[in-house]
Amino acid sequence: TTNNSREKAIIAILAYSGIRNKEFCSLKVQDIDFDNGFIKIFSGKGNRDRIAYISRNCIRAISDYLRDYPRESDNFLTTTLVRNNRYAGGDLRKVVKVVAKRAKIKKRAYPHLMRHSLACNLLSRGCALMTIQQVLGHLSLESTLIYAHSMPQKVQSEYQFFCPQYV
Repeated sequence: TTNNSREKAIIAILAYSGIRNKEFCSLKVQDIDFDNGFIKIFSGKGNRDRIAYISRNCIRAISDYLRDYPRESDNFLTTTLVRNNRYAGGDLRKVVKVVAKRAKIKKRAYPHLMRHSLACNLLSRGCALMTIQQVLGHLSLESTLIYAHSMPQKVQSEYQFFCPQYV
């Protein structure tokens, strides 16, 4: 459970975009394309630029946050509350941990878990592996295939659906 628009925006971005911790901490307001529903990631893993897509719900959460916590276009999207410093990985992990504890989630919660959750949810809803690869910014499909191997029930379900009827 989030306490304010700031926490809600942070969780929404992590949950809907699948961006990495470091990518999140580098986000600036100008990196968000509200009209087209994506975030521009600059110098992500492997020093690559990419696009991370976000849902309308996520855009709404970010808009609410920016209304409540106004920022200039070239400012970092999130900064620490006390000193207004650029977010570091530990700051982001702490917010996720606090929100998870408040929501009475017993398992260990951390930002990268939301990336895994997005991938698994996309896969279980029928999303193509190549699309998930693009969403996560994986260079090779092998990295994305880890999610398919972790969901044997999905493989069995698809097998049953597509299996030909010989006899």
